[in-house]
Amino acid sequence: PDAMTKWDAYFQALKASTESALPDNEKKDSILGAYWVAQMGSLQASASCNAKQSHYSSEEVLFANSWMNSAEYVSAAHFHSSLEKSVKFLTPLPSRVLREGDVAPNIADLTPEENHSLSIFSWMRSINTFLGGTLVNMWKGAMCSVTTREQGRQMLEQLLLNPSFATTSFLSLITGMTTSC
Repeated sequence: PDAMTKWDAYFQALKASTESALPDNEKKDSILGAYWVAQMGSLQASASCNAKQSHYSSEEVLFANSWMNSAEYVSAAHFHSSLEKSVKFLTPLPSRVLREGDVAPNIADLTPEENHSLSIFSWMRSINTFLGGTLVNMWKGAMCSVTTREQGRQMLEQLLLNPSFATTSFLSLITGMTTSC
């Protein structure tokens, strides 16, 4: 029910945007914000499938949890989804179900890109868990404007797709963005 309410609110916001006097970039950002609230509601509703996790390896379950954790960052940045962008971000995901003993970035039958994306998702979840959820909260706080959300989307792209973009760069940039809000 909660997810459906959020999707209804999204479609109402989409309908209302046609009459909005906001500049187009702000209108788009507002629509994407409502979209991601609804999307996160759907992801949270997926918790009803947790019992099925016992059918998967612990590595696959950790990856699924890391993927869910990453949605918090994507949502706060109001990620602009398109077929082209989806392909770009789905390509480095594992090409098979993870098995017991798979440890990124050293999974022999996965590509370097797949190993990198698994490492990044795991790192983001681990750091956020270690910090008691403050990394996600700091990120959400930094995504306080259209400009910082654009910067956030670019940072996420660099973090996931560019192996030379250090995780320490990510942390220092978040800290800097948070203080600018």
